[in-house]
Amino acid sequence: MILLRTFLIITVLLLTILPTTIVLADQPDPDTTPEMVANVYRNLIEPGDQLYILYANIPYGAIPDALVTEAFIWQLIDTDGSTVLGQTVGNAFNSSGYGYNVFSMYFSAADAPTWDQPYTARLSGNPTVFDVPQTTDYILDTGNFSSLTEQADTQYELGQRLLVIADDLFAKWGLTIDTSLTASLEAGTVLSQQGEQFFRTAIFGLQAMAPGIFDIGVLNITATDRTWDTSYVDNITGQYGGTFVGTAQTAGAAFFNKGYDLVSIIFLLVILIAILAGNLLITRNVWSGLIDLTLVAVLFARIGIPAVLLTFMGLIGSFCWIYISGRTWGVWR
Repeated sequence: MILLRTFLIITVLLLTILPTTIVLADQPDPDTTPEMVANVYRNLIEPGDQLYILYANIPYGAIPDALVTEAFIWQLIDTDGSTVLGQTVGNAFNSSGYGYNVFSMYFSAADAPTWDQPYTARLSGNPTVFDVPQTTDYILDTGNFSSLTEQADTQYELGQRLLVIADDLFAKWGLTIDTSLTASLEAGTVLSQQGEQFFRTAIFGLQAMAPGIFDIGVLNITATDRTWDTSYVDNITGQYGGTFVGTAQTAGAAFFNKGYDLVSIIFLLVILIAILAGNLLITRNVWSGLIDLTLVAVLFARIGIPAVLLTFMGLIGSFCWIYISGRTWGVWR
């Protein structure tokens, strides 16, 4: 009895500590043979790098339980038919990743394979998901490799290709305007927020490879210092030169031996006091008088009488201070 109990305890302990393997149910094969179109670009980020874009369709009418990232893997096979150059599982952005989807493999210049070779893009099923995994091969040819070599050109071509794919996915996925992968701006068509989310997940580092299809960009702005001059003031000051007004202003400055027309300032002060007194007699409202004073003062400043604008602003400030003081001490009610 003791031996039996000891055996049961040891068995339970072993079951709890031994690793377990999750076995998924046998997933059915795709409804029809998967399809794929490949595009290969180089010199996108650095000279000699390569990007493989696989626009594929893994057709399923009924979406399986396992995500496409769990059920399938894409591999780039060398020309010897066995050496794996790169691989990817893509992402499950829409319909668990089945149907039309974008897969990518990026190689830095140090790791990039030989350009324009008949490599094999192989789609393989996961043995833990399929009882008998199927393998589908696609042989790349020269038409899959871009002929462009300049970075700006290859980045532009890649961006335009992705915008075409985005428009195709709009129809294939049954998207709406609100969920579209692209957006139309004044500068052209770019990826929408949802489009950025999908393509940046499907193609890691895409914003550096095709910056032109993103809404937000960084520009080198050249700022030029603005120069200022006194041409406007000089024009106003000298607008009456050679006229009787200019002659009167010169005489007013010479009369008191000043550099400005003090006679006109005194004359203006008399007019402003008269306007204030007239408003007090008619409206009994000092505030309306001060408003009229300001309007007359601005008009005189514009026509250059007096030419010393700071003196003029001092006059306006003086009148305002008189009114505020009067209101404060109860002189005017």
